[in-house]
Amino acid sequence: MGVGVTLIVVGFWAGLAVLRVHGAPAGQTQTIGFRPPEPAIPGRGIAIGMSIRAQGCENPVQVKILAGPTAEYWRDYLDALPPDVPFALAIPDKGVRAVQVGIGTSPDDVPAPLYAHTRRAPRIVTAAPVVERWGVTVVGGTMHNWQRTFGAVSVTFEADWLDRRSIGACYLRVPGIVGADTVFPVQQALNQVSSDRRRVVSMAARVGAANLARNPHTGLWYPYLPGYGSNEGSTTVVVDGGGVLADSSLPGPDAEFDGHPKWTCSWDPQEGGPLGRAGPIPGLAEGEGKNRVGAYSRGALRVSHASSCAVVAVIAENSAGTQRDLILLLMGTVISLGAAILVEVLLDWRKDGLPWARRRARKPR
Repeated sequence: MGVGVTLIVVGFWAGLAVLRVHGAPAGQTQTIGFRPPEPAIPGRGIAIGMSIRAQGCENPVQVKILAGPTAEYWRDYLDALPPDVPFALAIPDKGVRAVQVGIGTSPDDVPAPLYAHTRRAPRIVTAAPVVERWGVTVVGGTMHNWQRTFGAVSVTFEADWLDRRSIGACYLRVPGIVGADTVFPVQQALNQVSSDRRRVVSMAARVGAANLARNPHTGLWYPYLPGYGSNEGSTTVVVDGGGVLADSSLPGPDAEFDGHPKWTCSWDPQEGGPLGRAGPIPGLAEGEGKNRVGAYSRGALRVSHASSCAVVAVIAENSAGTQRDLILLLMGTVISLGAAILVEVLLDWRKDGLPWARRRARKPR
């Protein structure tokens, strides 16, 4: 009898444990920041396009980011930048690997990073060693004659952004790429953060920041320069051997690219400041020379008014239903076996009497 009861209990609880749906990852949403050569005039700065490719629910995912100044930025800084200028991409993950840096080949790379054709061109972009600083991975380097090409910086890497949800399903944690929060990772990359507010006051005075901000997740203070915040962005997710459950993702996608879900976002800083160079902004600013690429304006890139493109996407593998059915079948088999043993024992008891009753009957008087 004990074996039958044990099989029933184990089959039931093991099935519930395997089929359990785990809650979405908690905690503050992290953001990716891009440092341009100079802080942009607020609202006339950076555009970022990100594509993420997952192989079902197996880590790591393949990430491709195209980031660069908009046409507005080039209008403001075209004549002010030296031939060689620094850049940096700050990724809020210390476990990224297989990092490669290059340059885009078309202005369409930022709005459509999934199919962006990038190249490694040492004469145009020189990558620096990847470093970790203040909890972020910093991928940086130098752009040569960037004001002639206008091409976006390309960074590809692998990251463990998947968390288990249930059998055959998982959560994809997508960092934000647009908004006021993108200033913080840039300042982390520049080592312009501290837990000591008085130190940050001195930093802010040196860099001309009028305000300080404090990141609630880390408690670190930093000079708030809205010109380091990214203004336009989009994220596209591709799942090989599965798909994104749009209705279960938070938030759901607001667009689609070639059949794949896409999230778009835009940010307009409220801080006042200089208005930038006057005159009409072309939809596409073209570079010069044989290596020219071009950069779209914010008006040409804008699709949505969503805040940051930070997402918790739900991925389901194509085999999720089969895996669930097999677990239920195994669960039912174990419970049925336990029930059969239990029934057989009860029938024996009914035929021969209870064990303790038989032992009592056999005792000599």
